Amino acid sequence: MRTPYLLFILLLSAQFVSAQPYFARYYKFPDGLGNVIQCIQLSGDSLLFRMNSFDADPSTIETRMATMNIHSSQFNEDTYLPNIEAGNSMVKDEGFYLLPSEDRDSLKFIILNRLSNNFSFIDSVHLKIAGSAYYYYLGKTILYNDKYIVTGIAQNSTGYAIGRTVIFILNKDLTLFDTRVIEPVRQLIKPRDLAINPVDGRLYLSLVYDNFDKQDSTSVPAPQYQKVVSLDSSFQINDFWDSEAYYGGYAEAAPIAFSPTGTLYSFFTYDSFDNIIAIDPTGQEIWKTPLDSFIVVGPTTLWLTARSFSIQDMIVASNGDVLLTGSATDTKYNIGLSSFLARLRPDGKIKWTKIFRANNLFSFQNYGYASGFIQVLEQPDGNIVAGGGVQVYDQVLSPETPPSNEAWLLRADSNGCISPACGYIQDAVQKTNYLPIVTPANEWTVEHAELFKTSRRKYRFAPDSVLVNGKYCYELKYEDSFFGAHSTNRFYREENGIVYTSNGEVVYDLNLGTLDTMLYYYYPNQYTRTVTAVGTVVFNDSQPRKTQKVECPNTPDFQIADPITIVEGMGDLEDFFHAPFHCINPLDGPSDYIVCFSVNGQIVYMKPGESCDLTATTLPDNHTRISVYPNPADERLYIDIPALVAESAYQLRIYNTLGACILTPKMATSGGLLTVDIARLLPGSYWGMLLGADGKTFPFAFIKKGE
Repeated sequence: MRTPYLLFILLLSAQFVSAQPYFARYYKFPDGLGNVIQCIQLSGDSLLFRMNSFDADPSTIETRMATMNIHSSQFNEDTYLPNIEAGNSMVKDEGFYLLPSEDRDSLKFIILNRLSNNFSFIDSVHLKIAGSAYYYYLGKTILYNDKYIVTGIAQNSTGYAIGRTVIFILNKDLTLFDTRVIEPVRQLIKPRDLAINPVDGRLYLSLVYDNFDKQDSTSVPAPQYQKVVSLDSSFQINDFWDSEAYYGGYAEAAPIAFSPTGTLYSFFTYDSFDNIIAIDPTGQEIWKTPLDSFIVVGPTTLWLTARSFSIQDMIVASNGDVLLTGSATDTKYNIGLSSFLARLRPDGKIKWTKIFRANNLFSFQNYGYASGFIQVLEQPDGNIVAGGGVQVYDQVLSPETPPSNEAWLLRADSNGCISPACGYIQDAVQKTNYLPIVTPANEWTVEHAELFKTSRRKYRFAPDSVLVNGKYCYELKYEDSFFGAHSTNRFYREENGIVYTSNGEVVYDLNLGTLDTMLYYYYPNQYTRTVTAVGTVVFNDSQPRKTQKVECPNTPDFQIADPITIVEGMGDLEDFFHAPFHCINPLDGPSDYIVCFSVNGQIVYMKPGESCDLTATTLPDNHTRISVYPNPADERLYIDIPALVAESAYQLRIYNTLGACILTPKMATSGGLLTVDIARLLPGSYWGMLLGADGKTFPFAFIKKGE
């Protein structure tokens, strides 16, 4: 049975679009078919791309064509070709596109489709191979020496599952000029990439010699490796280079590209390292650069840390640098499977590597979407465009929804940046419609600690803005449970997800992603803060809100530097509207935390076990304290339950620090002692709520130990 190549690629939505000149687009077509971009071309001000399109049964692949304006990043045309199952590329010729495809019924011949410039169907030629006993699966196509070169696999359906590489050489009138076949010994030989050497004028083809067992189970598997061959002007095949010196070294995509001086670049994985290699015109290695991949096995085989890259395409930029694209996994930074770009100098030195997370809900634990690029190109202005696919699924928010694949297109600058905050990991699509923090509609109830006393405050912004230092700002006011109404004389404004004080200091910057830093250049007296994790929380209003965990700086004059959690539309939970210099305000102390938040009078968030009342300084009457131990806990937590109701009537819910219920664990009770399994929880702080059948609630807090 044929298994099509699909990108198992993280979460995205069309509402998240970064500002020009850079963009990242996830596009779901209205007919519900899944799409993965396979081929991109530039034509004037338009990006042309061809996609594999499929429904719930991905074994049936159709073809879709579309265009996008590179200035407005808007889709202009969309043509669905339901009867064409195309190969991996298309060729632009005089007034038409050539799009080879497979005969989906018999696979015994190939079809040469011609499309007009607006992708409408012109005609097709069925190329029947006389006496053929093979099935054909097409690869890449190129125009070379005034001939169309179409590559593919010819596989015998009977006997041994041997697959040979076949090269169809076609005249301009689409008649068959000749064929070339690369015969295997006991392997499947797959054609992968095509490139023309600008020095010797030859066409080069990369091949993957893949391992397989024949139907005879006694056969000895052959080693896997990749190889590059050349075709001269008479289309004779000559060996050029192979990776057999690196035993087992190969890459499934085996991309190749040439420098202006005839140096060949390729990629393969060997000994757990992902390598870029440069080969001189004689077939000798010039240099080999490992990407920053690694694999570390801890004290037991259950603990593994790894980073790996799958390179799908490479090109040589206008300045001679090598651009790579594909997908990456990284357990160190919890990126799931994400899109990847890298840039190397001609001498093999790495300039930068970038990870792009296609994640609508910015989830850092549950990888709702996975993403990867298939092709990269460079625009005349030096910007980089990459396209591929996003596999959409969410085991938390939509566990019953099957995954789908959508088109995924990104443009970055020459340094791989899609926003000013350009870190190693970038949230590939930036929001432009953040839920506002600085608005009179919001109200916060805050537990305030100052001078050895605790009070409650309700904070609101004044209904009208005022001009301060040339900017319109809102004053933050509050009502205190002890001292009544007060003005803070603190004014704030908000622009594009960034909250500023009236003096220009940055309090929050929601555009930052994982490992990005809020540097001192925002304002001279601010200390550097680092975003260590980006996630999502959904409260009572069902609005997904981006969250950031921020590590605050330790400074010589201020050592209280606990991390804070910033929530889109709310601010930080641990120290409400913290000091912009240090994160946590040393004058207020470390416990200025939000207990309740509402929008237009509707409660959106309430801390478990708390009340939104301004006068509440203790727990409401329906709460009762209980004993929990050990605390911190490892795999089990023990609770002394009140002897008020039957043991079997209790229910338990566990919340994270954002107030989201993340676990309703199984419990065992005996003699008033409840045992809770918390082995699945990640290290950190949690709230628990024990619920009785009579309506009584018993809140508690605990810490899950780290490693």
